[in-house]
Amino acid sequence: MQRLTLFLLLTLSCQIAAAQAPATDEELEVRRYAVEIVIFRYTEDISVGTERFVPDRPPAEEPINVISDDDFRGDDREIEAPQLRDLEIVLFTDDDFTMDGVIRRFEQLDAYRTIMQVGWTQATYPQDETAAIELRALRVPPWGLDGSFSLYLGRYLHLVVDLALDEPAGASEAAAIEQPARIYGDRRSRRNIDPFREAGPVRYRIRENRIFKSGDIRYFDHPKFGVVVKVTRVEDEETDDELENTRSSS
Repeated sequence: MQRLTLFLLLTLSCQIAAAQAPATDEELEVRRYAVEIVIFRYTEDISVGTERFVPDRPPAEEPINVISDDDFRGDDREIEAPQLRDLEIVLFTDDDFTMDGVIRRFEQLDAYRTIMQVGWTQATYPQDETAAIELRALRVPPWGLDGSFSLYLGRYLHLVVDLALDEPAGASEAAAIEQPARIYGDRRSRRNIDPFREAGPVRYRIRENRIFKSGDIRYFDHPKFGVVVKVTRVEDEETDDELENTRSSS
């Protein structure tokens, strides 16, 4: 009887220890999402308000600092550098796009012009383990358009859109001519204003972090251009297809 009791206690202890053991990467569920993006610009001359930016001054060259392993240690404690995950990005094929209707509506309106469409699927991880996806890594963008996207999973699913669009050279020159000779609150004459700030192209920017749910379609808007984004969990799509096939066969 004592042996049986001891055996039961040992078995129970092993089960509790297994339940408290941290899950490995293989045991954690990795969620995959499909991201579809349509970028458009307004063709009408709409005022941009305060959302006009000029590229920053080129940074001065600085000596390169070589970082050694000792820089990650202090007080006899080793600090691990953040490790970025492999997002396992898979680009859309032509059959994967679902927002062609949005593009057709843009084509029917003279005020909008689609300049880029891109889509991909990826695995999602916490923000500090997720690298931004450069637009150029997904598809070659048109002239003047650049930026990145970052889809990460915290308490909620987040998408960070960071895009910049340069005004065509002709429009930039016209905008420069229309600028007043003085800057409000600045007593300097126009000739004393930093020439770099005037000579560079005008740049419009969207930088925003939004929460998504699977199936959401959201707009990131700016007076000069905008982005339509659809995010869908890949597993949800596969489940819906399996249910539809089951219903059709029954």
